Amino acid sequence: MEPAITDMLSLKMLEGNAASLEDPSSVLLSQTTAKAIFGDTDPLGKTILIDNEMNAKVTGVYQDLPQNCSFGDLHFIAPWQMLFDDQHYATRQNRWGFSWFQTLVQLNDNVDMHEVSARIKNVKLAALNS
Repeated sequence: MEPAITDMLSLKMLEGNAASLEDPSSVLLSQTTAKAIFGDTDPLGKTILIDNEMNAKVTGVYQDLPQNCSFGDLHFIAPWQMLFDDQHYATRQNRWGFSWFQTLVQLNDNVDMHEVSARIKNVKLAALNS
């Protein structure tokens, strides 16, 4: 995810710093995930392996999100740049096509949804062509 996701989701950080997602080798863990992996050991600064191929340094732990929200089962947050920089990124694109990720936007109050929809209609294509 992009680093701004921490604000969009209003994450409550229990340890570390949400801004650490600016580092493409960092990862934030949910409280439950941190406990499952590290027990009572402080997870900050420890390294985990994502998808059996990407090393990530734990730079924060956030309070679990409510189970009744769309992100209730979110166990970790890694920067989009980590995946983009991964040497197997092109293979992932070919295997899954260009629709295996979601784009989320946060809107200001009182915006015209038709105008916003028109402006972001091709955002995935624009991102892939840049």
